[in-house]
This record gives sequence, C-alpha cells and structure tokens, in this order.
Amino acid sequence: MASYQEALEKFVATKHKESLEIIKQDLVVENDFTPNSPNYNLRFLAAHIHWELNNKYYAIHHFKKCMAISPNRVEPYIDLALYYLELKKYNSAWKTSLKGLKIKKDPLLYALQGEIFLAWRGYKRAKTYFEKANALNPNLDLAYNGLGIALLRLKKYREANTSFIIANEISPQTPEILNNLGISFESLEDLKKAEECYSQALALAPNDLTIKRNSNRIKIK
Repeated sequence: MASYQEALEKFVATKHKESLEIIKQDLVVENDFTPNSPNYNLRFLAAHIHWELNNKYYAIHHFKKCMAISPNRVEPYIDLALYYLELKKYNSAWKTSLKGLKIKKDPLLYALQGEIFLAWRGYKRAKTYFEKANALNPNLDLAYNGLGIALLRLKKYREANTSFIIANEISPQTPEILNNLGISFESLEDLKKAEECYSQALALAPNDLTIKRNSNRIKIK
C-alpha cells in the first residue's frame, strides 16, 4: 500500500497528474479480483482524480470497477451518484443511488435522492427522502438544507426556517445555508434576521452573485 499512500498524498497536494502516474505504475488490471489486491483503493482514488481533471469517462469507469471489485461497499455508489448529480445527469444519479440503497440504507444516498427530486421539482418526494436521511443521521447539514429548500418550495416557511436553523447549527460557516436561512426569514417577514443572514453569507462568499442580489434586495426593503 506504499504506492497508494504516496498517490494519495499527491492527490491531497492537488498534484493530480503525478498521483495518476503512481497509480498507473501500481495498478495491474488482472489483479482486480485477487484477494488483498490494492486495486480497489487505487481505482477509487483514480476515479476522484479523473473527476477533478474533468475526465468523465475514466472517472465513471473507475467507480464502476470499484463496484465490481467490492459489491458490498456503498462508497462508490455514493460518490458516483454525486458525480452524476454534478454533471446534471439526474436519471443516472437516481439509478446509481437506488442501487446503492439496495446495499445499505445510507443517509447520504437518501439525501442524494432528495437532491435529485429537487432538481426534478418533485418537492414532496424530495421532502420524504431528506427526512429519511435526517432520521438516520441527525448531523447531516446537506439533508437539513435540502429539506429546507423543499419546504420553501412547498410554501411551508416556518418549517423551512427550522430546518435551515438546524443546518446552520451543524455547519455555521456555510454561505449557501446562511443564504437559505435568510430567504426563510424573509419569507416570514423577519427582515432584520434575513439581513443578518445575508450579511454573514456575503462575508464568507463576497463574490457570490445570488447572495449579493439577496443582500441588496433586503436593504431596499
């Protein structure tokens, strides 16, 4: 595993091409299904490197190889679904997360299902999946933030505000959550608290155009 550790260190240092070179030297395809082979770890790392390098084909290829090598591990399903979501390939993300859920009822996979249904504007379904994620892991800011968005779309403003407050308590330095909390306070006509949230979000992300617009709008109000 020495080569893998070296490749991982290069990846963390954002030396992606150097990390890939180490993996290429150590990855023997014929050993994919050999007991105690390092191939799962090497391929999982390679998938993330190709993700960072925007090499879509190879990122997806390595994640799928990881699934074949270790069919009972849920991590490749989580990360591939995340990758598909980033690429806006929602149907592929949905199918991948469903397959992962057959292996394990993982809160992140439920949260990803929620994100997919948000993109599809299926807000009631999104709400259900985010609630399942929160039931399994009450410290998942992604799920509380997503639940808040679904509730906003369903015009359940007070419930949305509560969800964003919890998300902010879990992750208090996240601009997106602070911005969404501001929106929920604005929906409840608490303009003072909305302005405070937008100001905090803007301090953390001064170049975010959405937060800037919200901050300027609340000042006019």
